[in-house]
Formats: sequence, structure tokens, C-alpha cells
Amino acid sequence: MADALTLEIHDNNLGWVNAGELTFAARGDVRWEYDLDYAADHLGRQDSAAFSINMPVDVRSHKGELPPFILDLMPQGEPLKRLLRRYQIGRDDAFDEILARVPLASPGNIRIAEPWRQVDHLRDGYHEAGFLREDIIFYKREFVDYMERHGAPIGGTTGAGGGSPKFLLRQDAAGRFHADGMLDDRLTKRAVLVKFPYTDSQNSRELLRVEKIYYDFLRELPLITGDALEFDHDVLFINRFDRQRDDAGRLCYHGLESFYSAHGIAVHGARLQHEDNLRLLARCSSEPVADMIEYIKRDLVNVILANSDNHGRNWSLIKRPSEVRLSPIYDVTAMRFFEGDFIVELTRWEPPHVPLAARLAWLQQTFASLRERLIPELRLFLTALGNVDERLRLLGVNRDFLSRSKIERDQLMSELKTTLL
Repeated sequence: MADALTLEIHDNNLGWVNAGELTFAARGDVRWEYDLDYAADHLGRQDSAAFSINMPVDVRSHKGELPPFILDLMPQGEPLKRLLRRYQIGRDDAFDEILARVPLASPGNIRIAEPWRQVDHLRDGYHEAGFLREDIIFYKREFVDYMERHGAPIGGTTGAGGGSPKFLLRQDAAGRFHADGMLDDRLTKRAVLVKFPYTDSQNSRELLRVEKIYYDFLRELPLITGDALEFDHDVLFINRFDRQRDDAGRLCYHGLESFYSAHGIAVHGARLQHEDNLRLLARCSSEPVADMIEYIKRDLVNVILANSDNHGRNWSLIKRPSEVRLSPIYDVTAMRFFEGDFIVELTRWEPPHVPLAARLAWLQQTFASLRERLIPELRLFLTALGNVDERLRLLGVNRDFLSRSKIERDQLMSELKTTLL
């Protein structure tokens, strides 16, 4: 395939604008460049105006392997399999065909224009009433059919990774839900990600319930979070932090870039090191010290809450005009106890088994900017954690989850107290 695909970036003043082109000249030979007029207006920017923090706006033509930010537009896992079946695409790495044919409603502020043109036309004549909350909760056939027609190719299971059914939806002022790609920005009250259990098992339903409880717990800590999650009849409703209204009531699109893309990695499931992630934040964050300390806290939280699902798409940068920050925390549940494919930790320290005191000493020695703030802020964090087991038990976390993760959690909490107090 040699036809160029148009890369668009959402400008919160102008809407979707032509930002560049992407061409698959041959397998393994991908070319991309910024539009010259766009580059003239945004030259040198690495924030929400750029495709990636690694690809500041310039006037050069680039050639090589698939740009890593493209994978952020693509679903993975079961959602990708559904997409391939629906569009009768034979290979999961047929990126040229997927991008050219499928209107992917991806998190962030980048899209491929060509498959969206028909969708934009359909939206102009869209008059469907949408669906009530109970239609979604009980996964009614009408809702599933609707998402097949409007959501699955546009904003449904294509818009998020993982194995569970997920839909990107928008809610109107009357409280009814629509596929993300079909409801106009002006009519959108809120944009949400809706998650269903992985399977019909009790374990899958419990993991979603615990995800809501964990997020309530995280929102009480000094961590950067989004809005509270809503759990209703085994379904999780999550307000999207990459779609937010500003003070003028305008729906703003924020850029969202995974750590995989930020590291220049165009492979799903690659291993990362915490040390490299911290160096990334030190280099690209607008508030590096605050974000590095936030990152360290989140790693501690993942251990405390038995969340082993810490791959490079569960760490992201949120990009606004003139600002790049660590995104709010998301996808935190007790995945170590998922009764399916084993969820291995893909982001680790190297070496992995080092006493906490030694690791904190290394951090302060390596990153001089952390020396004044790291230990005082971790002390406040430890105080905020309190009696974790008791708090989680009172919030309603599964006793089995708590008991099976107790040894590792108690060991970490003991190390924190010994090191910090």
C-alpha cells in the first residue's frame, strides 16, 4: 500500500486539523511527515501538538519502522481480534489496512482521517435516541447490535486494550449513552469508558468491583487520580481524563501517550525498567520532580494492592498545550489473582530484589532533584496509607484477595516504616 494516510490532531479551538501524512511504502518501510503549514504554526513543539514526545514538530520527512505512537491508536488483545474478524483483515500486524479502513476511536488527540470521513458524514444525520444505563448494564441485545453498527468499528471495543469487553461511550444531557464517534462534542455531557467482566466468572466480576474500591482508596491518598469510578451490576463506568470540559464549557481533547511510545518501542508486551521510566519523566515532564515522586508512590501502591498489570500502556503521559505530565493513575486492581492467563509484571527494577532503603538511596544519588522532597513526601504518603488491610476490609475488598497478598504487603509496609520513620 503506497497511498498516504492523513494524520489529524485535535486542536481545541479548531477541531480536527491536518497535521501530517503516514505512508506504508512497503512492509517495514514506513514514511511520515508533518504538514508544512501545520509545522510552520507549531515548529518544535513536543506537547499536545506533536505526534509523540520523540517526534517534535518539524519540516523533515522521516522513514523507517512503524512509528511507535501508531500502536497507541490500535487496540490489543481480544478487542483487536474482534476488529480483525469484523473487517475480515487477515493479520494482526496489517497496520496499513487497519488504519486505512477502521475508524479507531483511540484515547488521546490523534486519528487517521480517511476512515473517519464517512463517520463524520453519518454523524451529521445521526438522530438515534441512545441507550439508558440499564440497557448497558444488562448488556441488552439492542445495545450490542447498536455497538456493532456504530460502536465496534468506531468507539467500542476498538478503543481500549485488554481482554474484557470495553466501550468508549458518550452521555448526552438526557443521560442516554451513544457510541463515542457518533455524538457531537457540543451535545456531550461526559465521555466514559465502560468495562464489562473478562468472563462471566465470579473472579472476573470481583476484579471489577475491587477496581472501583481500590480507586476510592487511591483518591484518598496524595496521588493524581481521575473522577471516582461507578460500579453498577458488574459494570464499571469510568470518566475519561483525556476528554474534559474547560471553564468555557468546551470539550477539550488531551494528548495521551503510553510509555511504550514515549520510549520509542513499537512492540506490545515489551519489558520496561522503572529506572528508565524515571529517566523518561526527568527528561520530558513539565514537573519532573513531582511526577517522579508520583511514579514511585504508584509502584509502591501496585505492590500493596497486588496489581501486577504494570505494562507500558498502563503508564501514560497526558499532554496539554505547553505541558507534559504523568497521567492520572488508572487500571489498578488485584490482577495477580486473575484466574486466567498469568499477569506477569512487565515493568521491574533492575536488579529486582533490593532492600527499599538501598533503592531510595540510589534514587537520591542518581536524581539529585529528588533529594530534598522524596523522603518527606514518602513519609506523608506512609501516614496517608494508614492501616491498609483494615481500610480495604472496611471498604469491602474480597477477604481472599487480602489474605493472599498479605505477606508481600506486610513486608513492604514494614520496610517503609523502618526506612522512613
